[in-house]
Amino acid sequence: MDAPLYNQIRSMTQRGTYPMHMPGHKRNTDLVCDSLLELDITELDGSDNMHSPHGVILEAEELMAQLYGCDRSLFLVNGGSGGILASILGTLREGERIAVPSNAHKSVLNALVLSGAAPLYIYPDMLSGYVSGGITTAVLEKAFEAYPDIKAVLAVSPTYEGVVSDIAALAGIAHKNNALLIVDETHGAHFPFCSSFPQPAVRCGADISVNSWHKTLPCPGQSAVLNINTARADLDRLFEAYSMVQTTSPSYIMMALMDKTRAFLKENDKYFYDYVTILTDIRNTLRRLKGVKLLEKSAFADIFDYDISKITLLTGKKLSGQALAQILLKEYNIQTELSDADRIIAMTSVADRHDKLAYFASALEKIDAELEPYIPREAFCMPFEISVPVMTPRDVFYSHTVYVPLHDAQGRIAGESVSVFPPDIPLIFPGERISAEQILLTEQYRSEGACITGAPGGRIKIEEEA
Repeated sequence: MDAPLYNQIRSMTQRGTYPMHMPGHKRNTDLVCDSLLELDITELDGSDNMHSPHGVILEAEELMAQLYGCDRSLFLVNGGSGGILASILGTLREGERIAVPSNAHKSVLNALVLSGAAPLYIYPDMLSGYVSGGITTAVLEKAFEAYPDIKAVLAVSPTYEGVVSDIAALAGIAHKNNALLIVDETHGAHFPFCSSFPQPAVRCGADISVNSWHKTLPCPGQSAVLNINTARADLDRLFEAYSMVQTTSPSYIMMALMDKTRAFLKENDKYFYDYVTILTDIRNTLRRLKGVKLLEKSAFADIFDYDISKITLLTGKKLSGQALAQILLKEYNIQTELSDADRIIAMTSVADRHDKLAYFASALEKIDAELEPYIPREAFCMPFEISVPVMTPRDVFYSHTVYVPLHDAQGRIAGESVSVFPPDIPLIFPGERISAEQILLTEQYRSEGACITGAPGGRIKIEEEA
């Protein structure tokens, strides 16, 4: 198998050499009986160093870059969040402006606090209820017209629901305005393995992309990759930022298994062929349901492309996603990734058992037979397309704040982010003047039983203005 890092680590740990070094489990599976510990070593002669790779790690990263079609790929051992942190820290300086979609992950806010960069928030099209689409070229053009000092654009593609943006067009707009395009592609790590999925962002012109291998590929939690395909950034600074946010004790388990997964799936393309076949079959079944609506490219005119591995079902006015998820769990023993008032999201991967996917589709057919016809929910839209906060997230982080009831916070400067989890996407951004619509949206989510992080007990932290 052409997996140099995995092969080397496996070879080193099978020699029988006694480890008088970290990690503390000493690969003794009698105490913690897990064969994965046999791959868990540290920086030794032959195992290379993630922070300054020159041997098998570099070789494995070069093979990863070939997979995605980019200049350089770097292993991430603290998830896609680490890649987002590195991308923003390594390309922006304090006060420089970045355009950020309102459905960006919380890690973007953390990166803004650490970097001091100034965000401009762009609101994507809303498809149904609170389900958002991608950034449109029209709104990005408006952002550059109003704020020509934008240095970088961040796009989320695919979204949590599977919606894919026109990355080539967004890259063209960003580059025309001398800005970088960074793509949070954490849910699209599987794209390069099969032509039935959208093209990876770096092949479409993105300068940087982040892929979470643990989300959609058979890899352990926190396994991710940072892809670089640009001469527009200071690469030395980007690599320095990457090293800064990675642990000095990286997991060889994660890196070796990403290497092995890449090699195995490239050498055995039948797995993805069979996976796409069963996906096509079950999506054909789900498309015929009358009580729910399958989210896909043909469902909405504003969707540029869609990731068929995501099974997102819109539940409409007559049924909540939570209710549908509870039926699946209690009556069919199926646990979905997410459920809320509008939808359920069921994540699939090449590692799924095909009989279980078919069972999932069959269960939904049985449930659907008892449902009323689907009635779409009106899309909740903010009255603005672009929002510029009064303070940067970094300034807010170091400012004095007080708590007030959320319903009294309109017009005040938010001192914290308020997010829906999962996937931890903010409803209110720190540094923004809080709008009535944001309060309404937050209270609506809370009333529907969503898990809200921030604004505990209905009170929100605000900037203490003079």
